[in-house]
Amino acid sequence: MIIPSSGACPRRSASASSTSDRPVRRRAARSCSSAETRIGDSTFSSRGGVHVYRLSPEGRMLVLHVIRPSESFAEVPLFETDAGDTYPATAETLTDSALFFFPADAFLSFVDAHPRSALHMLGQMAGRLRSAVRQLDAVSLQDVTERLARYLVEQVPTVPDNPPTVPTVELDIPKSVLAAELGTVPETLSRALRTLQDKDLIRTEDADIVLTDVRGLRHLVDSA
Repeated sequence: MIIPSSGACPRRSASASSTSDRPVRRRAARSCSSAETRIGDSTFSSRGGVHVYRLSPEGRMLVLHVIRPSESFAEVPLFETDAGDTYPATAETLTDSALFFFPADAFLSFVDAHPRSALHMLGQMAGRLRSAVRQLDAVSLQDVTERLARYLVEQVPTVPDNPPTVPTVELDIPKSVLAAELGTVPETLSRALRTLQDKDLIRTEDADIVLTDVRGLRHLVDSA
């Protein structure tokens, strides 16, 4: 499911062109949507980093998606018909970002004229739905160490089990966001990192995680 962004970001009029040439610039840690905000008729494409999350009443965060450069979000409001619906999640910038606004009417006209763009959108939605199913499966059936191992091997899908040089995963999101994406808290994530290090499967170097034993990581994931 694509999570909508709200009108918290400045809007352009519906008479604007089908693609916005002036990005709305947002600094890091600025909200672009709220779970209490009613759904509008807008969508954004982001340059920068945005995370989409839900908060429990106790304040625990679950990250649903991390939107990376050149990825889009907020497509669902284009097809919503219930004016009383609210956004199911909150979107917040992780880094200084540029968010491009597309008016609903103009965007839908563009899709009518270029139907292959709808196929691209459906492909992105399907990918995020598959990711949500994997996340639910992991949170339900795997411990945090296994979830972390799965996350790491998914970052290097084409690397062989015994690569000539060890691959490095560069974290482009804060560890607190990675923890929430894995359905846990930073303290538990830190323990999981130490567990994998103690097993000589990884080595941490600041924001980088060196996968010293790709085969071992994949074996841990497959046996989970």
